[in-house]
Amino acid sequence: MLAFLVHVTVLNGLCSSADSCSDGRLPYGLMVPGISSYLNTEAAAGGRHLSAALLSSQSCCSALQVPFEIFGLGQFANYVEKLTISIPPSRELIRSRLLSFIVPKAQIVINPYPLDNPSAWTMKLFLQPLYNMKVLYIAITLLCICILLIIIIGILQWFEFREDRLEKQKESQRFHFDAM
Repeated sequence: MLAFLVHVTVLNGLCSSADSCSDGRLPYGLMVPGISSYLNTEAAAGGRHLSAALLSSQSCCSALQVPFEIFGLGQFANYVEKLTISIPPSRELIRSRLLSFIVPKAQIVINPYPLDNPSAWTMKLFLQPLYNMKVLYIAITLLCICILLIIIIGILQWFEFREDRLEKQKESQRFHFDAM
């Protein structure tokens, strides 16, 4: 069975790009404790599908968590209507960003830089369209249908051209009494 997932990674937001980081790359895998994500979409049964995830702080004395969140959507391949990413507030400032209409089977990477300006956060969406070759099969089918239509149009155009040429030859062989 095929299940659809949304993979959300939120970086720590200490640098805006790989060039501005000290080691020349973005800090993937370093999580900020308290990041929460809320997902809202339509369920297969017609109701709403709501999910929430929270990355809590961790220490060496407990099991380490993965630095990302995975939301399971089941077998219903509908767009994720709303995904809200929130970072714990500082000085009572709500820091959250709403993303809408996300494709299932996508990986979302969010860099919350600057932390206090959610509208400036950068988001990247990574897709794997050839996961189970369905997209490739659809593209090949569409290409074959287009080629078949081009061949049919070409044959009909050739028949029309040949018919016009024969009609022109018959017309030129007729004797015109009006010309006398």
